[in-house]
Amino acid sequence: MHSRGSRSTSGLKSIDMFRKIPIDLQSSSSLASPLSLFTLGLMAILLLAETIGYLNGTVLWEEIELDTDSNAQFGSRSPSTFPNRGAAMLGRREGKIIVEFNFTLLDLPCDHVEVDLFDDLGTRSLDLVTNIEKWKIDSEGKRRQYAGRNKAQNDVLHDHDKEGTNNIHGTLESLHTDGVHALDLGGGKAKFEEGLKKQDYAFVDFYAPWCIWCQRLEPAWERLGETVDLEDTVVGKVDCEADRVLCQEQGIKAYPTLRMFHKGDKWGGDYKGDRTVNMMRAFIDHVRDDTGASDGKEGKEEKEFKRLKTNNKSKQKNVKLWNEEDHPGCMIVGYVWVNKLPGRIQVEAKNGFQDLDAKMANLSHTVNKLTFGTQVARRSKKLFSSIPEGYKHTETMNGNWYVTKESHEAFHHFVNVVPTRYQTEDNRGFIAGTTIRMFGGFLSGLTGMLGSLISGDKGFFEYNQMKHSSQKVAFKEDAVPTFEIGYDIDPLIINFGKRKPSFWGYVVKVMAIIGGVYTVLNLVDRSVDSVSKKMA
Repeated sequence: MHSRGSRSTSGLKSIDMFRKIPIDLQSSSSLASPLSLFTLGLMAILLLAETIGYLNGTVLWEEIELDTDSNAQFGSRSPSTFPNRGAAMLGRREGKIIVEFNFTLLDLPCDHVEVDLFDDLGTRSLDLVTNIEKWKIDSEGKRRQYAGRNKAQNDVLHDHDKEGTNNIHGTLESLHTDGVHALDLGGGKAKFEEGLKKQDYAFVDFYAPWCIWCQRLEPAWERLGETVDLEDTVVGKVDCEADRVLCQEQGIKAYPTLRMFHKGDKWGGDYKGDRTVNMMRAFIDHVRDDTGASDGKEGKEEKEFKRLKTNNKSKQKNVKLWNEEDHPGCMIVGYVWVNKLPGRIQVEAKNGFQDLDAKMANLSHTVNKLTFGTQVARRSKKLFSSIPEGYKHTETMNGNWYVTKESHEAFHHFVNVVPTRYQTEDNRGFIAGTTIRMFGGFLSGLTGMLGSLISGDKGFFEYNQMKHSSQKVAFKEDAVPTFEIGYDIDPLIINFGKRKPSFWGYVVKVMAIIGGVYTVLNLVDRSVDSVSKKMA
């Protein structure tokens, strides 16, 4: 029994990781004291730095999970999930996400701009009207004049039925039996200007033979020329297929374009009223009244010119006359709710009462704003600024210019929307830009951490990141270009945040500092001692 116990004791003693050398066999090196002091000092400095970092530092973490939220935009929850938080749910729609945008078409009139929406679910929203407005812009690209909602101008009336048949004026051949009354003013720039100088007023139809709207207008236009018996007024027309250069110089983008000229110069904006003989004749009379031709008196146009001319020069410098034809651009501002599915927002050059010239449709544009999901509230901007730079891709297209210089081309964009959730350090929740305190009324003065413990919920900041790409797309010569923004909402959520370092991690680092410094400087001491012995 005794021998068996002795063997057990000797076996335990053999597992000794801290064997010591007798002090009689140890010797001191020449650097023993200075190196020991240096070692202790270095350990103290590193330990102090690590302790300060542990107390004040944070660690960035990241996780990815599947987005199972089928409600409105990312970050929303049903009111039943968060009791007493109904106010935070205002403006949300089940199964959808809001897209806010502000585009500026640099060389396309508002009358020729429409916004459509398509998605993979089969949703097609054509001629979106609600919450989308169009504004005419000035020479500096700033919105200047309200142009209405996003829809084509109301269908204009014609002197025929909807199919374009049964014209009340008869056929064009029958109208020409007593001669042509709508005079041809084409044949080049010189002939056109000469024709304008013959009369004080010229109402001109710029048309294309293939344009269906032009074909439907022809009988009424010929009848208008027949009914206008004023010596100083002519009703004319220009074939833009035969006179392409002339029409390009006139800036004709769609057919038919009905334009009034007064004493050789363009008067006001193009005519966009009903295409009936009575309405077009009333428009001619209105122009004549406005310019004083009907009663021989000075018209409004001349009076305004003289008023500006008599103003002192300092005032004239501040007068900016709006000329729509010089700045035909259009700003589209609004928002639309889209399904959380791949889809596209399409900006088209078209309207419901003209055929556009594909060569003249310029879809150059700037993206002033494009965001997915309700954006960061102003009060939470400070919190958002603390988010690491790699997670701030929220407005990647804002302020970008996309200019095309060739005909039959336009930019197409693709945006990948990535739902992102940032865990806040003070346990305040920012859901889609709306602050949600994690505690109830009488506890509103307590810290966020206490509110988190009471509610069992942690604060987080939810928003959508964007990654985009763009490319020019070539269209066929007979196709009018469109610019599109395709989007895909990622079904995964990126969760990330900052947290305090682990205490056990801090302990491991402390042990590593002590052992590492001692080991490294011990090797230095032995190396120096070995070299000195060899030199001796």
